Amino acid sequence: MDLKADILKDALLQFVKLSDQSPFLDIPKYLHEKNEEIEQLENKKQKLKEEIQTIEQEKIASEEKVKSSLKNVRTTLVNIDIFVNTRDELESYGIHDLVIVI
Repeated sequence: MDLKADILKDALLQFVKLSDQSPFLDIPKYLHEKNEEIEQLENKKQKLKEEIQTIEQEKIASEEKVKSSLKNVRTTLVNIDIFVNTRDELESYGIHDLVIVI
């Protein structure tokens, strides 16, 4: 049984159940209400898709910021290492308390 047959079977079962519970004249109202529910659910589905897309874009932007920050940290660590090595080298030549203005 394919999906369309399942949907048709479920719809017919609901129709039979509805006709047992309500007068025949209430069926158009019931169908109208169900159509409104479907429309509301479709709108909600679309909004959720848009929210997911926005969140995915924010995630990508955040990941890029993290990558950039990590690159900056690595660069800073390399610069600090160079500074410490240079300072140690200068101290080995007897040069102390050198003020470096950056």
